[in-house]
Amino acid sequence: MPNLLEDNPVCNSVNQLQGTITDMDALAQGAFSEIAAIARLAIKSIDTGLSHERHTDDIKQALHAIWCKADTIKEYTGSEAEGVGCSSLEVTA
Repeated sequence: MPNLLEDNPVCNSVNQLQGTITDMDALAQGAFSEIAAIARLAIKSIDTGLSHERHTDDIKQALHAIWCKADTIKEYTGSEAEGVGCSSLEVTA
């Protein structure tokens, strides 16, 4: 006997959407935790009063890491949302 739920396009779409949202949430949770940790380290670096040259290089690297992580999250979530027909208008910073 066929499983009517498996053959139902609406159920398949809902399952696909749920899977996509779950994947996007997992990526966001991990990535935003990394961004927060990098930002905390950058702030601590400022507070420690390291030599000016080293201090500036550390902060520059931390900000670059945050920038790259944010771009990666933006590209991934946009692609995944588009894959399930839920993309928004592109917002450029």
